[in-house]
Amino acid sequence: MREGAKEVVDSNVALDALARTRATEHAADTFAYRERDTSTVAVPEPAVPALDIDREAFELAQRAQKDSADTPTAVAGRALLVCSPGGHLVQMLSLEPAWRKLETTWVTLPGTDVEHLLAGQDVVLGRGPTNRSLKNLIRNFRIAWRTVRDRRPDVILSTGAALAVPFFLIGRLHGCRCVYVESFTRVEGLSRSGRMVYPLANSFFVQWPSLTERFPKAVYVGSVL
Repeated sequence: MREGAKEVVDSNVALDALARTRATEHAADTFAYRERDTSTVAVPEPAVPALDIDREAFELAQRAQKDSADTPTAVAGRALLVCSPGGHLVQMLSLEPAWRKLETTWVTLPGTDVEHLLAGQDVVLGRGPTNRSLKNLIRNFRIAWRTVRDRRPDVILSTGAALAVPFFLIGRLHGCRCVYVESFTRVEGLSRSGRMVYPLANSFFVQWPSLTERFPKAVYVGSVL
């Protein structure tokens, strides 16, 4: 039913709408209410008029919003975020919506951008350079073993590069779920680290649809940047 430009809904519908509108900071800015036997009360400016609901639903919405703000967000699990500095780190940061509710530990290599972007974070530093260095590969296997044993992650997420290899191997031995996101720059083939972890990954995401034709396990979901 319509009253002017607003839609009148019952309490259950209104609360369901509130649950879907998680970005709302103040319920009073989203919901107007109408008295059961009088006229509609306008939403305070500069709010945008939305749903017009009765007083009971309005008060319940306010209470639900307050309870949500007062209750800490539950941690859904533990994750190791494994990436090299530079572009790999930038891509991992762009995936923040996927891991923001997890208890995270970063695994990376020393770098100026790491010091700046990950200041105050739980960071484990591997040994570099990783390219064609058997000595550092062995060192990083030891770091991976200690880190996985101590942190006990549920998932290991990596955007590359070579540091992912020892962590995926050790992670699989410990029963961790391993997820790899291939670099945006890889259009026609996988990176070296991507090829190495491809058999180990539980989920393997690419950013170009052409790669799914050559690598059946790969999943294309668009660009992460």
